Amino acid sequence: MNRKVTNIAIITLISIGAVSGLLILYDYLESPHFIPKSKAVEVFWNTFNCTGKFEIQSHVTVELIHIVNDTRKYYVDERNMQDMALAFENNKNGFKENQYVWKVHGDCRITNVNGIRSEVHYIDAKTGELQG
Repeated sequence: MNRKVTNIAIITLISIGAVSGLLILYDYLESPHFIPKSKAVEVFWNTFNCTGKFEIQSHVTVELIHIVNDTRKYYVDERNMQDMALAFENNKNGFKENQYVWKVHGDCRITNVNGIRSEVHYIDAKTGELQG
């Protein structure tokens, strides 16, 4: 009788472990994995050419956008990854369906240029590549 209880306990624990592993794997595969916001800003500054000694004053805003299709785009709450308000972004940037992008808008004053440059770039949230 004692061996039977031990076998049942072992099989139960192995089953719990296997199910837990499958749930973790499912969550990993189904959850979007994005580059951090700081990496998107870094890609932006490198594209914008406003880094290092040239940067005197800069301001940047970053928003995560879910491109559902050609007509629907949403701002995403980064804490819970839920779509929020509609985003009105131009399709000329070559967005794909069900794509997530970081929208980075920055202003930069550069020492060897008069005035402030202001640009918006979109960075693919999965690959970190510049869009459009």
